[in-house]
Amino acid sequence: FTKHSIQKSLVNLCITNEDIVVNFNYDFYFLRDIFPSNKLITVINDDHISSAWSIAKPALKNSLKLTCSRSDEVLVVSTRLMEQVGNFCKPHLFLPWADCKYVTPVSSNKRNTLFFWGFINRKIDYEFVARLARHLAQEYPEIKLLFVGPIESEAIRSVNALRREKNLQFLDASSLDQLKLSEFLGSIIPYRTNDPELDAIMMPNKAMQIFARGLPLFITGMPDFIKLPFVFTLDTPECGNLFLNVRNKFDLLQQDMQNYVELNSSTQRLVQFMNIVNS
Repeated sequence: FTKHSIQKSLVNLCITNEDIVVNFNYDFYFLRDIFPSNKLITVINDDHISSAWSIAKPALKNSLKLTCSRSDEVLVVSTRLMEQVGNFCKPHLFLPWADCKYVTPVSSNKRNTLFFWGFINRKIDYEFVARLARHLAQEYPEIKLLFVGPIESEAIRSVNALRREKNLQFLDASSLDQLKLSEFLGSIIPYRTNDPELDAIMMPNKAMQIFARGLPLFITGMPDFIKLPFVFTLDTPECGNLFLNVRNKFDLLQQDMQNYVELNSSTQRLVQFMNIVNS
């Protein structure tokens, strides 16, 4: 059905052999039949296999293999995906990019808030967050937690339980620049551990946006997360002293962050993509 729908939609389009086809679907191996002479670039931006039921994995692997092997170039968003598809193609690592130029944070002595920014859903380790909130309330009461984003239905019960913590607040979805960035010590991504889907994350899209505002990251889970001097792994909820240490060296982290953002700007990522297109 999908193949037929694409063919039907192409009737009124003037597609030539010189046009580049970019595919974001791991199971669209039939695109080569539709575009036999076009350069076909496939972007794999999720680890569908690791998160699938065991019974479905063989079929998914076969679809992924066919799609990648029939593509001229394959781009992936993590080293784990590179290993996964590396047996049947030569993938390129293609990480997220910053949505704006690096902005030096304003000088502030009020950086006492750790914020989560994004969808509030099943990915979050709510037990870890609850323990962290209680630890901070008891040992570091000046440090607060703020969750910003839409709450998905699957998370409502967990969120309601967290609302009991007096040092933790929830806000509706907002752009980063609408928030009080001068009060933020950094961003926290407290994802669950030992989840194949989350373990494969090397860098979520929002990370570069946060770095571009000069804010470090504190993470749980995601063992493949890219190693950077401004990304800190929380091995335990009892980590208030780490937050103080980062706050004390906040300004010292900025040069590394600025350099990294400039190396991963939208312009640089476009250059990388065009080099692949023209290879």
